[in-house]
Amino acid sequence: MKRFFQLTLIIYLLATPYIIKAQKFGTSEYKSEFNKALKFIKDDEFRYAYAIFESLYKSNPDNANIQYHMGICLMDQKYEKDEALQWLLKAADNFTIYYKSTPNETSAPVYVLYQIGVCYHYASNYKEAKKWYQEFVNRADPAKIAKDVSRAKEKMDWCDNPSLIIPPNLDSLLALNKKPPVRNDEYYSKIGDALEIVNLDHFHALYILIPILEMDPNNCNVNYFLGIACLNIRDLRHLAPIYLSKAVEKVDPRLIKKNAYSQAAPKFANYYLGLAWYENSRCDLAVPNYRAFLTIIGQKDPYANEIVEHKIELCLMQQAELDSILLANNRNPKDFDLTEDSVNKVRTQKDTTIARLVEDTAVLVSKDGYFYAVQVGAGNINMQYFEELRKLDKNNNLPFPYRGTKKAKTDEIPGDRLRRFIIGKFKTKEEALPLLKQVIEMGYKDAFIGQFQEHVLQE
Repeated sequence: MKRFFQLTLIIYLLATPYIIKAQKFGTSEYKSEFNKALKFIKDDEFRYAYAIFESLYKSNPDNANIQYHMGICLMDQKYEKDEALQWLLKAADNFTIYYKSTPNETSAPVYVLYQIGVCYHYASNYKEAKKWYQEFVNRADPAKIAKDVSRAKEKMDWCDNPSLIIPPNLDSLLALNKKPPVRNDEYYSKIGDALEIVNLDHFHALYILIPILEMDPNNCNVNYFLGIACLNIRDLRHLAPIYLSKAVEKVDPRLIKKNAYSQAAPKFANYYLGLAWYENSRCDLAVPNYRAFLTIIGQKDPYANEIVEHKIELCLMQQAELDSILLANNRNPKDFDLTEDSVNKVRTQKDTTIARLVEDTAVLVSKDGYFYAVQVGAGNINMQYFEELRKLDKNNNLPFPYRGTKKAKTDEIPGDRLRRFIIGKFKTKEEALPLLKQVIEMGYKDAFIGQFQEHVLQE
């Protein structure tokens, strides 16, 4: 997440041409690519690293070391850890306590057992998490990795008593009207410890941040990182909007890196609050925060604009589908009800018929002068990465400059003039879904369906 907003699809493709050709184990090219991936992981560039490991895996499917690293990369990229868990479980079939982090290694480190436990812990499956933590403690050499063994035992205690890392009620803390905290070296040192490991270990970060929050509930910076930690843990995800809502009360648009001395949240606070509302099925609250974030960053980062605009589109589509389901389940128009209670009822309903309707039958029809297409890339497009896609649709696969459309009733948003590679031309979102599925299966996993205006797209 540290460099999240630099990772749009086009950069991903242009910066990693090696994803096209897999390298065989033991060759000089393989070793070079493996070391590049390790460097990306060291720099928190997990998406770039994953692209390399995915390429290497194609000709080395039994290499547990590659499987392990693919799982580690996915753990950082995604809030849900299911896909990461699949790779780590594969790697666990061949691990060693004598692991060497070199391209010649074919086994996973024993640390894979700990990471499997973490995945289950994030999913709030405490029984499985504790089992794998215990397996790690039993197999690991405490003389070599004493700190990790200690962390595993610590997490086993939290599995037995999850309430130890549940944040306190923020409203109650704010109502106490405590005296301002003593912000001394010890205070900042503890925050620094939490921020150092918050991206790697959200559980331990919570354990450190909770006492600080109890002492200083008005610290927007602390609320920000505590909210992000909650966002990653399935059982605590519903709490994330509470702390992130406090964080956005004071945002420093200059603050990008983690800073223990700041009382304001970094400029990404509104983005993560939007994401927290989205993960809690409140698109109506997610969109305003996404837009607030776009206002903060302005036109300084076109790639961030691209990502956030896509997330806004997803919210609007989801809301439209929700409205369609509500309408479909009311026999008479007079019974059609869009009150908050009725909306929440549908959001929380687990009925498979409703889920199928949302996924399969909700149709979005394009407005006059607009059409739906599958977008695969944007930016300074290098066409060689799209040769296979060009065969899918010979008439509509050229890159177009996008000049912008009206995003709100009163605001005319100037185009970012990014060139987009799109294919297909459909009247409804539903008609575009088979092509999207085909494109994703070809390896372009970040492709999505977008709506485009006829007169602003030119060859």
